[in-house]
Amino acid sequence: GFARGENSSGRVGWMPSNFLEEVSEQDSVPPNDSTHENDVSDRVQTLLAQQEATDAVAEEATNIVNINANANNIRYYQVLYEYDPESMSPNDDVEDELPLIEGEVVKVFEVDED
Repeated sequence: GFARGENSSGRVGWMPSNFLEEVSEQDSVPPNDSTHENDVSDRVQTLLAQQEATDAVAEEATNIVNINANANNIRYYQVLYEYDPESMSPNDDVEDELPLIEGEVVKVFEVDED
């Protein structure tokens, strides 16, 4: 199944739930390691650059409003495996899928087990 959430760069979309492991909110705060943060940031930017830009700003804003309404349902997950939707997704339309970096912590708002 897929989970809807937000990655470490603040982008909202879908990600494969079997690539995630739930952690406590306390564990979701990464240690103050700027080297790790820079590596993750660089890798996120690289994966984002590989994806085509979309005109989903209005949809994104709607999603954020819906997410804020369900803020009590937020759970935190650590990414177990790197995920590049362009090359790894089983779906034909990957616009709403998020690239993931192994080790990053993401927020999850809902899980669709289908």
